[in-house]
Amino acid sequence: TIAAIVLVVILLLRGETYDALLYIVSMSVGMIALIVMKDTFQMARPDAVLIGISGWSFPSGHATMATTFFFTTAYSFFDWVETFWGKVLLVGGSVLGAGLISFSRIYLGAHWSLDILAGMALGLLTVSFSALVFNIFLEETRPKRRKA
Repeated sequence: TIAAIVLVVILLLRGETYDALLYIVSMSVGMIALIVMKDTFQMARPDAVLIGISGWSFPSGHATMATTFFFTTAYSFFDWVETFWGKVLLVGGSVLGAGLISFSRIYLGAHWSLDILAGMALGLLTVSFSALVFNIFLEETRPKRRKA
């Protein structure tokens, strides 16, 4: 959340309101969907927890929000990167970041594997839905990226 707020501020200072708004919307939609799903399913956490944690297990909030953050970052900054390998590094780093955070939740015993998979799917769905809505309704307001 803090990293998303920092990126939104940086984007706003650079005049990139489209991408800043995309961050705000996708993170908000992800959080709302996460809360609704946790309250709907109310699944218990595993017993062998290495850390003290409470609340419902399904879906994983860390997996949902990490996937939402990293894939929104990849989507927003993809056009900023000019080289093929730079784009591969951006997307690969996003997949790795979301994957490591998600795996840590299983390692710590805070979630079942299904919780992580559902959280990652929810994060991907959130980013896809937000990007689709923005492309349909706000694409003409997105600044065109120019190669230097």
